[in-house]
This record gives sequence, structure tokens and C-alpha cells, in this order.
Amino acid sequence: MFKYIIIITVAIVAQSCNKTSNTTPSNIESIKINVNASNENLDVSSLIKRVTKIKLETNDRCLLKNIKKIEITKNNLLIFDDFVYVFDLKGKFQYKIGKKGKGPGEIINAIDFIYDQTNKNIELFDFAQNKLIIYSLRGDYIKEIKFPFGLINRFEKKDNGDYVTWKTLNNQKKNKKGFIGNKLQIGNLKNGFKEYKPCYEYDGNYRLSQSFSKCGDKLYFWEMLNDTIFEINAENDFMKKFHIDFGKNKIPEQLLQIPPVDRIFALRDKYEVATAIDNFYYCSKFTYFNFVHNKKLHNVLLTDGSLKLGNCILFNDVQYSKFTYFNGSNLVATVEYPDKISQSLKNTLDKEFHISDNPIIFLFEL
Repeated sequence: MFKYIIIITVAIVAQSCNKTSNTTPSNIESIKINVNASNENLDVSSLIKRVTKIKLETNDRCLLKNIKKIEITKNNLLIFDDFVYVFDLKGKFQYKIGKKGKGPGEIINAIDFIYDQTNKNIELFDFAQNKLIIYSLRGDYIKEIKFPFGLINRFEKKDNGDYVTWKTLNNQKKNKKGFIGNKLQIGNLKNGFKEYKPCYEYDGNYRLSQSFSKCGDKLYFWEMLNDTIFEINAENDFMKKFHIDFGKNKIPEQLLQIPPVDRIFALRDKYEVATAIDNFYYCSKFTYFNFVHNKKLHNVLLTDGSLKLGNCILFNDVQYSKFTYFNGSNLVATVEYPDKISQSLKNTLDKEFHISDNPIIFLFEL
């Protein structure tokens, strides 16, 4: 399907949101959200100097169907679909990393990938074969590693080489009822992994497009029906870090006591409840996430001591939907689909594109 990807370089000269967030007695930072204060647009035009458009080459070797993740190196874009597709920064397709099959270095069902910046390698996890496959940045097969546990849905790698994995727990029992939950495991293959309590013990469940964001030696983890953001620090401690306080629009406490499937059905007509926190990112310069309220997506940006909310990201009078990718404190990306793309964005394009075309990349710099 035709898509647009927007990558925005947001070198925001701002302070940490610590100065705009209250810290509770349990040391959880609270971010207070008044959903009624959300505007149509969250204007970031004052932060941006210039824009560069990159149209990705389209041919039979690099047709992108469902972009799940993006990484950016010094010279290339790494785009994860069913495999990793490598484009240069002018949009020219270079090569594909990964091949379908059951042999060494081959993949049946790639569920996630990471770019190991320390070793300059690509690591793909095959859900079907329960193995991690490692390639060079050029796409050459290096080795594969069998994981001691399966059903991994997402994973990340810390700067010290430890892995953080998220997996689904099916048919769990809580209060004699069927339950679906999550589990985190942190560690390495040499020294073993530390298992944390399933996250439904923290009233959470399920995941959205991404489960982790990384900034420096810290990772952040979130869930769909949970107003708590968790931090994994340099010592691999897993702790509650942020509480997103929606006030009267938060999920009612009584609904947090029932199984997730029942909770979803109970919330399906409660559009006044703010849910589906996603794409959370926190660094010293800014904090960002989005959520759903009254069937609308809302973007939240904390920077320079202030909090802004808007249904759309606005840059130079052009609307974008949401940020979905972060690389340090400077790069932000969003994917725009043709059936939802704003008219103002369509007007910026110099020609009509077909649904079979690969995305366009927009680079915005401060």
C-alpha cells in the first residue's frame, strides 16, 4: 500500500520535562493531561528551518507493504517490512537483508529487528524459528542464535549488550479467569535472563505498534490500556517511571480489576475515556506520546517548560498525523497513509502518486 513517511529532525533547545512534571511520593513523575485543552493542530513550525524530500525508489525488489520500524545510519535508511530494506539517503534502493527459508541465515517470520550501533550489525528475530539472525550492515550473514524461550513479539538491545524482550502470555489465570498478559525478560545468553512479573500485575495488557523506545542507556515500555510508562535503566531495573494523569477522563479503577478482554468490551462505547497511549519518547530535550479520546488521535509534546496538545502535527501549515519513530533526541518520523493523508500534505507533492509507489521521506531540520 502507498504510504508517506515523514522524518523530522527536531533539535529542540529545551529543558527536560522534569521541570513540568510533578513527582509523587513513590517517585513516579506525573504528567497531567487536560483532554479538553487539545487543539486541532500542534504547531511545531517555529522549531524547523528547512525540509528535504526523499522519494524512495520503487521496483519489484523493494516493494514495501507494511512498515513496522525504521532506523537511520550515517548513509542509509533501514526500513523493516517482512525483511530489512536498505535505501541510501537519496532514496535509491541498495539491497535487502534477509531471505525466506529454514536454512542458516534464512527467515520464516521476522517479527522485529534492531540496528546494533556498537558492532554495526543488523539483528532480526524470527518468531517462527525462535532464533536471532545476525547480519553485517552490508547484508552478509554472520551467525544465528537460538533463544532459550519463544513467543517473542518485540525486542531491543541495550548499549551494554543485554537484550530486553517482550512476549505474550496466553491463557494465564487470574482470579480463576482466562487472562492475556505480557512478560519482560532482560539479560543475555551467557549470564541468563531476569524475568519480571507479567505486566498485567501492573494493570496493563497488550501492546501497540511499538513497545519500546530507547534513549541513551535507558529504555521505556508501555501498554495499550495502561496509564503507566515503565523505565529500564542501566542496571536493568524495571520500574514505574511516568504516570499519565487524564483526571476525570482516565480509565475507571473498577475496569482495571477485570481481565483485559472484558476491559476492552467495557470501554468500547466509552469514548470519553482516554486510552491507547503509544509512541512514547522521553529525552532531555522533549517528551512526546499520543493517545485516543473521543475517537480522535491526540499528540502531546512537552518542551521548554510547556505542554501542547493537538490532533495533528502542524509544520508550515501542513498537517501530519503523529510521530512514530525516534532516533536519539533529533529524529522523529511518522507514516502517512493515502486514505488518511491531509489535503495540505497532498498539496505539497509535485505529482500524483499511485498506491503501489513506495513512501516519500521528508527530512526536517531545525
